[in-house]
Amino acid sequence: MKKHNYDDAIFIGHSWGSNVVSWITQSDASLVAAAVFLDPVCFLLQLNNITKNWFYKAKEADQTLIKSVMGLVKTELFSVNTLQRNLVWFRNIIWPHELQEKNIRTCIIVSSDDHIVPSKEVLASIHQHNSENPSSIIEIHELSSADHGGLVFDAKFREETAMIIKNVIQKL
Repeated sequence: MKKHNYDDAIFIGHSWGSNVVSWITQSDASLVAAAVFLDPVCFLLQLNNITKNWFYKAKEADQTLIKSVMGLVKTELFSVNTLQRNLVWFRNIIWPHELQEKNIRTCIIVSSDDHIVPSKEVLASIHQHNSENPSSIIEIHELSSADHGGLVFDAKFREETAMIIKNVIQKL
């Protein structure tokens, strides 16, 4: 970023990519104009839901293409090695109060029917944070009836997500 004369940027990460956004916010918050977490796996990692759901409880996808892609990702050597052997949860997890303390405008978008991310718990956690912090700069949105990755595969959810992100940008 410095090489190309950018002081800060909006970082957006989906699923595993939300960990990357978490790393950036933890390592150098001055680079972050805003953070957008889509179907984030970096919140509430102290719960066993995410890896357990990913490997053992993921429901069958309705579409063959999605099922094939998910099967490929789940069995890819480096993904399996990372998730089953080298997932150091405390390096990936981010807490709402950390984002607030670092003054990072944050947008979190969860899918209501997510079979990997514990969406209800994430929603409750952020709502609790916001109720305890009236000046919170963390907003959360729920894509109703969307499954994990629905914003990637469904035009309706893509449009809704794009509008939410556009609103985040306009607030900067």
